[in-house]
Amino acid sequence: MNTKVVYGPGDIYKKTLTVGVDNIDKVYDGTRTVVRDAGGGVFPPHPEAGKFRLSGFVGSDSFSFDQTAADKIDGLYSDPDVSRAADGTFLDKDIAYSGVKAAFENYADNHAGSAAKNYRVDGDTVSGRGRSRRVRSRRMILQMV
Repeated sequence: MNTKVVYGPGDIYKKTLTVGVDNIDKVYDGTRTVVRDAGGGVFPPHPEAGKFRLSGFVGSDSFSFDQTAADKIDGLYSDPDVSRAADGTFLDKDIAYSGVKAAFENYADNHAGSAAKNYRVDGDTVSGRGRSRRVRSRRMILQMV
């Protein structure tokens, strides 16, 4: 058997992941901005990390964005208004997200020992859907006796 060993530089390219996003709904606030409920009446202008899905991993590798990474993503609804069907149900709208690459890079930088170093995200944007809905407030009438 005749074999040769060749030495020299080589490249191993990172595998590209696909980013998807679940529907994100919000209470009408007059803006197009996607927000998350951080509790206590605080609504930061970034989506919740758990709404994003990464796919295309090799073998048993897997990870997902943490909130620090997701805070690099901005989302905008196609318009700020509530949309309803004729029967009154709320309708989904398009949402455009940007900053996906920055989110991935942030995650990879902050988790250097993880599988993230073997992957990349090529696109900076992703599309999603969601709805904005109005919440009716109820008036409470107090009678003083």
